[in-house]
Amino acid sequence: MKTILSSETMDIPDGVKIKINARIIEVEGPRGKLTRNFKHLNLDFQLIKDEEGKRKLKIDAWFGSRKTSAAIRTALSHVENLITGVTKGYRYKMRFVYAHFPINASIANSNTAIEIRNFLGEKKVRKVDMLEGVSIVRSEKVKDELVLDGNDIELVSRSAALINQKCHVKNKDIRKFLDGIYVSEKGTVVEEDKLVGILIVGGHYGFLLGRSKAEKQEIRNGTTIHLNVYYAGLAYTSPTVASALSNVIPSLTFIMAVLLGMEKVKTESPRGWAKMLGTSICISGSLVFTFWKGGYLFKSFENRALINIYSTKGSAGEHRHAKENWIKGSALILTSHVAWSAWLILQAIVYKVYPARLSLNTLICFFASIQSSFLALFFARTTAIWKLDWNVQLLTIIYCGVVNSALGYYLQTWCISHKGPVFVAMFSPLLVVIVGLFSAFAFAERLHLGSLIGTGLIVVGLYCVLWGKRQDNSAAQKPDEGRGLADGEALEISINDYPLTNPDTSGRK
Repeated sequence: MKTILSSETMDIPDGVKIKINARIIEVEGPRGKLTRNFKHLNLDFQLIKDEEGKRKLKIDAWFGSRKTSAAIRTALSHVENLITGVTKGYRYKMRFVYAHFPINASIANSNTAIEIRNFLGEKKVRKVDMLEGVSIVRSEKVKDELVLDGNDIELVSRSAALINQKCHVKNKDIRKFLDGIYVSEKGTVVEEDKLVGILIVGGHYGFLLGRSKAEKQEIRNGTTIHLNVYYAGLAYTSPTVASALSNVIPSLTFIMAVLLGMEKVKTESPRGWAKMLGTSICISGSLVFTFWKGGYLFKSFENRALINIYSTKGSAGEHRHAKENWIKGSALILTSHVAWSAWLILQAIVYKVYPARLSLNTLICFFASIQSSFLALFFARTTAIWKLDWNVQLLTIIYCGVVNSALGYYLQTWCISHKGPVFVAMFSPLLVVIVGLFSAFAFAERLHLGSLIGTGLIVVGLYCVLWGKRQDNSAAQKPDEGRGLADGEALEISINDYPLTNPDTSGRK
């Protein structure tokens, strides 16, 4: 059955130009220009505008059949791919899989070719040239991963197929020899613009807008609410309380990652139970620490504080350690750590798009400083509060900015990139010991029985979670270590861990 006229249209996004020359379509955008020839299809292409003035591409087919209608949809799909290519680009990621001989690869000819060596122990060098407009690099974040970028999805996918075919196993049992280079992820160079809004404590973070690496990453409200709520809670408690409660961050981050589908828990494995049990113990310890002081108060090493951080009335910290103030301060600090855990989830997303650690930390501190200044204009309207004297207060501000925010954040992200987030998080309980000893000598702090019990539960829960996470990492890395595989054993490709960092908790306002 013939159809007299079949027509379909598609919207043309802003910033994209389309030119039609007979059946040759030329699409131009921010990333370049692409052309596709549809001369083999009996279709008519034309540019139109609707009633609202929006540009559209219209494709007509006269006296066609159902196959002709399908050809219209195919042509539209090709044009959509061209538009995506000139606006966002295409990115394919490929992973090395080997169980016998480690695959070695080097990039040649200015990121336009790859040389593969030691495949199945062979001395032969396998060279693959990328198609025109496709670049290839080694991943900086993931071991044994290749990243192919280009504007034309056809050329990018064909280049990936050439690499895959070059590592094809021949004359061997494919049940045992699964070695090769396989496509593990398909996406775009510029991620989809996504609005990530998380409302915590009356609107925690504004939004994060994903951009390309070349563009400036826009980061708003990164650590502003966390630090302001944290310092407010610190005024009602002590540095020891703040450092102890900071150990709940891995458990809180784990819960949020599970709820958002970024972390999977295998209940049938011991490591899955360890993470769930550790999270429960850690959260229980934080609640004990917050709401139960215990009946016994330990003596301090010093009768008089070397640095008075409270007031001149009464003994050191006496009026601050009232039950209502203790609960209020601990609750505020715990709330700030919930906010920080949410920020870690967002940071994992941002780091995929913008992996420059130093620039990312600089932007975080820059926007946080601007937003904190605006908050201070509302809550600190007297000029006396803004005055800085040459005393410990000024030294603390400089120390927090230079050592904690600048040097500390950079070293933390560097350690994560080399040793992983679990290795960094394992040292967080040392913060409780160091701060507790320093507070006992410098501030004459006195610890409660409930504080010690809650701290113990938090540390035990933390190491349970870290042990489970460590087992996950070990299981995921086993295929990359070159171990042999038994018949029928599944070979998994591991996914990167999201960064798990502790916030700066050593400064005082």
